[in-house]
Amino acid sequence: MRYQHKFLFFISASMLYAFPSLAQSIGDIDIFGDFDEPGQTTTQQNAPSPTSLVLPPSSNVPEENEPQIGRGKDPKDSIIVPTPAPFPDVSIDLSVPPPPAKTAPSLVNNRQTAIPLSEKETPTASQPAVLSDFHDVHKFELSGFSLGMNASEIIQLAKQKGYQITKIQKGIPLFQTTYYDTLCRQSGLRAPNAIRSCIQQYAQDSDQSYIKELRLENKSARESFQFLLTSPATNNEVYQIVYQNKGDSSLNFTRPNLAKKLDRQKAFLNAVVNSFGNPDDSKKMLWGSEDSAYMQVSMSGSSYDAVITIVDNILSGQDYFANEEWQNEHPSTHHFSFAE
Repeated sequence: MRYQHKFLFFISASMLYAFPSLAQSIGDIDIFGDFDEPGQTTTQQNAPSPTSLVLPPSSNVPEENEPQIGRGKDPKDSIIVPTPAPFPDVSIDLSVPPPPAKTAPSLVNNRQTAIPLSEKETPTASQPAVLSDFHDVHKFELSGFSLGMNASEIIQLAKQKGYQITKIQKGIPLFQTTYYDTLCRQSGLRAPNAIRSCIQQYAQDSDQSYIKELRLENKSARESFQFLLTSPATNNEVYQIVYQNKGDSSLNFTRPNLAKKLDRQKAFLNAVVNSFGNPDDSKKMLWGSEDSAYMQVSMSGSSYDAVITIVDNILSGQDYFANEEWQNEHPSTHHFSFAE
């Protein structure tokens, strides 16, 4: 209990010290009574009097409108916010012109000259390469054979070159075949062989039978040719040539044999480039344009067979449309009673 009394005394004294006005309002009230434990007596002389409290000097008391934090004498314990000085009067002379506005930096290189918009060229899409920029494969010859030859020219040259004719296949244009098939069935034929013979007879009578494929072979040189020809509607000319030179199939997958195959590949490509020049498309090993006529080389199979293909897509397309016109000139013989 004695220590509690001392604690209350300390708090009361601190409040009077911090707030002098509170001490004045209290007056002569005696807040310091006997705090001794029961059974103990203390004289009034030992009790402190409120009038004996010493207040802080007036110099440490903050003035009016002057905020202060802390109440010690050390200036570090107090922070005083100074009153800001008023803004000075500034006079503007309106007779002086304003400074020029800043412009954005020019994006034109110092070594270049900006081109007026009216003089600039309108950008256009890149033009595709014209056909004159590609090789003309119609001029390419493989052992004297080329695009545009007819069947009789191929057979004659094959005999001169020592090639053996291994296949001659005749054909009939697709639209004519359908037309003749209808005529044969209308005559009462139903057996497939009879219909086939009937169609061939109609084609021969109308001069529509032609050689559509020729194959040549030179066994000693391990070479062969395949020729595909158009119909009589486009003069029965060669539109595709496939040349093949077979490699040695007896070579197995050993390091020395692989070296032989790679040497064969190098010799083949060098022979092609020396004969026809550099390709127009080195990735595809292609000369000319696939949109018109082109030649493409490759090596296939484990024996590294050398293959050269020459194709005229324009001639092939012309043959198709020419035969389509023939069909328009020979309408279908089918009749439907509901349309009569």
